[in-house]
Amino acid sequence: MKLLSIIQARSVWIGPLADLNPRGKGNPEFRVDLKDRYQFQTVPSSIYEAMKTTQNASFEAGVFTTKKKEKVTVTVTFNSGGLVADCRSSTADGDEFLEDMMNWLCPNYGYEDYRQIFAKRAYISTLNCSLNKPLDRLNPKLSKFAAMFGKHIVGFEDMTYETGVVHIWPNTTIAPKPPIGFRIERQEGTAPEENRFFSQAPTTTESHLELLKSFEELLE
Repeated sequence: MKLLSIIQARSVWIGPLADLNPRGKGNPEFRVDLKDRYQFQTVPSSIYEAMKTTQNASFEAGVFTTKKKEKVTVTVTFNSGGLVADCRSSTADGDEFLEDMMNWLCPNYGYEDYRQIFAKRAYISTLNCSLNKPLDRLNPKLSKFAAMFGKHIVGFEDMTYETGVVHIWPNTTIAPKPPIGFRIERQEGTAPEENRFFSQAPTTTESHLELLKSFEELLE
């Protein structure tokens, strides 16, 4: 398995955002200070109006320097249920950015300890990768069924078909609703010989890559 590109590495810190500022202190300079600290290219003209209208206030295309001295582009979104950091490097970088932001924000604005509020975390990892084998290798019967299926498509009887998607799906009838499943599929618009696949998982970036390595072993 080879990583081709990371599309999205999302870190979600879950908790009641209002608990950061229990007495509703006014901080009109917060929006500008946050913009300047991380050089965000797009900021809401009014955090209040953004939250009132869409329930989200997003600061987009900022720059964060990680502990490894690497500069990564980040977007942070505030909503009533917590904080969301998006980048294209890794969920670890997203977590590191949120920690840096909150360690600066809380003492400077007199907010509560964020570690007591955002106790739960969730992740979404989306990427493109290459695999050495087609998905049909999971079971030879899939190739036979694909060939049989193709003969039933009027006007395309000579077209070749293959297994295009594998989706490990949770039981969606339980509450609370579980996160999305693991998904891998042939990247749309690419030829089979290119071996390009799209994949998504509700995990950290590193866990996602480990899962893909284990999945590829099933194709041997």
